[in-house]
Amino acid sequence: MALIKCRHYQEPKICGWDQLLECEKRHRSDPDAKDKETEWIFKGHKEKNWRLRTTLEREIGNIGINTKDLHEDSKNRADYEDKYDNELKDILRKGLFGQSVDKIEAGLLRKFQRQFHHHDLRVPGNDDVTEWLALMRHYGAPVRLLDWTYSFYVAVFFAIEEAEGDCAVWALDKKVIINRVLGRCGEDSVLPWYQKECLSRDIDVIKSRTWETVFSQSATPFVFPLNPLRLNERLVIQQGDFLCPGNIRNTFEDNLAEVLPSAQNGSDYKLFKYVVRFDVKARKEILQNLHRMNINRATLFPGLDGFAQSLKTLLVSPKNLLKDF
Repeated sequence: MALIKCRHYQEPKICGWDQLLECEKRHRSDPDAKDKETEWIFKGHKEKNWRLRTTLEREIGNIGINTKDLHEDSKNRADYEDKYDNELKDILRKGLFGQSVDKIEAGLLRKFQRQFHHHDLRVPGNDDVTEWLALMRHYGAPVRLLDWTYSFYVAVFFAIEEAEGDCAVWALDKKVIINRVLGRCGEDSVLPWYQKECLSRDIDVIKSRTWETVFSQSATPFVFPLNPLRLNERLVIQQGDFLCPGNIRNTFEDNLAEVLPSAQNGSDYKLFKYVVRFDVKARKEILQNLHRMNINRATLFPGLDGFAQSLKTLLVSPKNLLKDF
């Protein structure tokens, strides 16, 4: 895992609601804010050992990797993730059943575009690949986009809602990524000059030419924040943002490692993985406080499905379900 090998991130341990509040405060008012502009985004994982993987990577791995044998050969979950990652890298590099990952992605996108109008009349323009990929992610299709949120507490909810043990909340300084990719604030761009100029002229990647030049035909590993101009309802409610890898023949984490600056003297990290430890009492308190903040399945996933799933959270405080007489 490139992020671990290069020591690109810090992994603090936090316990309980009070420490979560302190963590959010740290990233809301960064101590370096007077000197540097920062903008933190967050992602929750219900399992602390989970890697940062896109749905496209996960689905390709599920099909191409014999996970049963991996489980039997692994000492623990962390060892399993390492072995899985090595096999996934090999598949992404060589292709799945003889087909390159780039061609697979293009085929999935084309299939979705050709049949989407049967289900919704609000069809994006063919050139707006960003909106198409956001819609695919919204409906559960495998894509290269990795979803994050501007809300620390939304990330905490996704991490702890179904966690059975230690979970994780990632925090990433989005501004550092932008500066590293576009060569701003004294940073050297990680992109070739023609890709940098193309992306700078179309920062929202609305034109298909930008997508093809910077992402689709790219051999450059990097990540860049992307969000469609027309946000779907779920993106608005969850305060969502996407990170898009440049070269999908590499893993998302390898792409991310290329644009993360190394911490100087063991400080000034721009990526954190907070391991959240909790017992039954702490989990109950966290879920109750999030519910009071109006963060639950019903609000994050509008509709009957989200409402019905939100009832699970109410079980942490059964007395609130009882009718007062």
